[in-house]
Amino acid sequence: MKAMEATPLLAEGAQAMLRLEVRDDGRGFDPAVVREKKSFGLMGIRERVLIEGGSARIDSQPGEGTRLRITLPLSGEEETP
Repeated sequence: MKAMEATPLLAEGAQAMLRLEVRDDGRGFDPAVVREKKSFGLMGIRERVLIEGGSARIDSQPGEGTRLRITLPLSGEEETP
C-alpha cells in the first residue's frame, strides 16, 4: 500500500502551526475495531503529537483508504543536537 499524497502545510497567523496530511487509497479499516484492540501504532502517533501540544486525527473506512491529519505548533526555536 503506497501513500497517494503527502502534503505538509505551514499555516499563517498569530501562532505558526505545521499541518501534515497523508492519504492513501488502500483498503482502510474500521476505527472502532482498532480502538478496541488498543493498537500501539496509532496510539503512539496520537500520544507523541499530544505531548508536543498538537492534535492527530485518523479517518478511515473499510474499502475507502485512510487519512491522517496532524497539527503541531511551531515554537520558532531550533533544537541543537
